[in-house]
Amino acid sequence: MPAKKTALLIGITGSVACGKSAAVEQLAKLGLRVVKIDDIVHRFLKAPNPVYDLLVARYGRGIIGENGSITRSELAKHVFASSESRAEFDSLFYPHVFSQLDEELADKRDVETIVESAMLFEWGLDKKFDEIWTVVCSRRQQLARHMARNGITAEESHRIMTSQWSQSRKAASATRIILNTRDLDFLFHETESALMAARQKAITK
Repeated sequence: MPAKKTALLIGITGSVACGKSAAVEQLAKLGLRVVKIDDIVHRFLKAPNPVYDLLVARYGRGIIGENGSITRSELAKHVFASSESRAEFDSLFYPHVFSQLDEELADKRDVETIVESAMLFEWGLDKKFDEIWTVVCSRRQQLARHMARNGITAEESHRIMTSQWSQSRKAASATRIILNTRDLDFLFHETESALMAARQKAITK
């Protein structure tokens, strides 16, 4: 019996506020299944589940918001207190996230799938995918979008940006680069062209 054919598995990444979500929205319209790592994170921050209990046991009930979910801003006060506390949190929390990701990717492998996260390279997840795409824009566009979207200062935006790989580093490591330097129509054209090229590459393998 022939092995079951697997479909394209693409990771899409990019620095904060570069347009990943808009590109993913277009890919969903083109028929791809979308898995967002941040959605997995959100599910773990809602009770009840063992990972939620683990975080509350480590950081205290002060991280729980009025709705019973863990508040990311309160959790961040502990996580980003130092590089050591960040490393401790990553080792405590993210193995569960990655395990859940593997379970979701193992399902429906005959369906073209896109996985979105700003941190695919930083977490060493790039080897899971047939291709990695990086969405890029100008630094000025990135800063303006980030400040407007999150209501933060330029200093706060810069601090968050520098916690991730730079746009140029991500682009240098990517299979394909998606430009988001103009309007949405341009971004959608870039995204659709990349998908067509990836499909053609998969056929000719």
